[in-house]
Amino acid sequence: MSKIRFTNAHIIDGKGGHILENSSVTIENNHIVEIGNIPQDTEGLQEVDLQGKYMIPGLWDMHAHVLLPDLMDWQHALLLVNGVTGVRDCGSDPSLAAEYNQQIKSGTKQGPDVSYAGPMLDGAPMLWPDFSVPVNNPEEAAGIVAHLNAAGADFFVAQSLISKDALKALIEFAGKVGKNVTIQNPLAVSWEEASDLGVVSFETLGGMFSALTPDGGSAFKKNLVGAIQAGKIDFSNFNPLAEFFNDREASRVLFHNVPEVEVQAYNSDNAKRLADHLAKNETCFCPQLLLIEDLAMVDKMQTDDLMKYVPQPVIEMWNAGIPWDNLPQRRLDTGRKYLDCAIDFVNILNGAGVKLLAGTHTILPHVYPGFDLHNELFLLTQAGLSNYEALQTATLNATEALRKDNESGTIEIGKKANLVFLEKNPLKDIRNIQSISGVVRNGHYTNETSLSQILISIQQ
Repeated sequence: MSKIRFTNAHIIDGKGGHILENSSVTIENNHIVEIGNIPQDTEGLQEVDLQGKYMIPGLWDMHAHVLLPDLMDWQHALLLVNGVTGVRDCGSDPSLAAEYNQQIKSGTKQGPDVSYAGPMLDGAPMLWPDFSVPVNNPEEAAGIVAHLNAAGADFFVAQSLISKDALKALIEFAGKVGKNVTIQNPLAVSWEEASDLGVVSFETLGGMFSALTPDGGSAFKKNLVGAIQAGKIDFSNFNPLAEFFNDREASRVLFHNVPEVEVQAYNSDNAKRLADHLAKNETCFCPQLLLIEDLAMVDKMQTDDLMKYVPQPVIEMWNAGIPWDNLPQRRLDTGRKYLDCAIDFVNILNGAGVKLLAGTHTILPHVYPGFDLHNELFLLTQAGLSNYEALQTATLNATEALRKDNESGTIEIGKKANLVFLEKNPLKDIRNIQSISGVVRNGHYTNETSLSQILISIQQ
């Protein structure tokens, strides 16, 4: 791999809110080897004049599903053009993930760094049986940790119905092999209990506010779990290229009613109590505000300009899975209130000192790989984060949560050569992160012309 020196850059290294102006970064063999205007031998050196562009660390999407065989190349191309050089995959086939990472290391495939969990780990019944394995007791927890660790898993994802005893054992055994556990929408254990047990982060805000009620959301949980157990909400036939729910009418009921239940349950005092609890335990949160925004802005989705970058099978999947059509005005109004509550809660989390992570949950309906990570960062500023704090949710915060901050997340000598070049300063407006003019991913430089060609080739 050639040695490349990027000159005349304004470097935002991710270690503080300052800018190293008119400086240079040299990369070689997928690592940063020099920073600063250091005279050097130019033999064998490719020099790229950035002409005053801004340089930031490569971005991480901290909640995604990017190892689906038929969609991988499409997702990874959109991630590249949007400066996403790392992904935390929160549910995948471990054998496929291991094969992918080996191809990346050997140079036979180009793509983002992927930290993967393997299948999700759930109780009974499993919400997503095609993508999960059961962990109902400490013995099963020990076995699955040993199996997935041997398969190369970087962390583990607990799903909603895992029991307290199983979660405790899972975290204990994961810790013994140097891995951590994240949890999504806990229903069989309270949010405070999961934090006390030592989960590294909570995933998504769905079901969050109902858990903030004085009874810990027990009525909501009882009704939801009962509906799942009775088969009224059936996730068993989930197919990433067909439909999201087996029963479209049950999907419609859930999709229409959850925002109203959540808005009615939201209480800022309870939110502050939980935020303080998470901060005390140093538990991170990956809110995925854009999913709540999707619920709020659903009436505008069908004319979204980004649909031109989406393959027809994905469009069909999105349209089959969620009933976007014929939503009553009351439902749209409630969706917008839901977003207001979510933004308020994230503001409270940030104020309490909870470390936030930027994630999108791609491949969910109308979540556009890469593009929506930019959207998430903007929404985080709407929740009170500074532009620099928002940037950190996809850089240093992300790699710290992954225990990979020694190799990624900032621009420092010895770290991986994952860089993004911007025309405009993201510290003035985080939306300037969309002004991408070049990306270095795993040491490979893609200039603005090539990025544009990739987008043109994807356009439907």
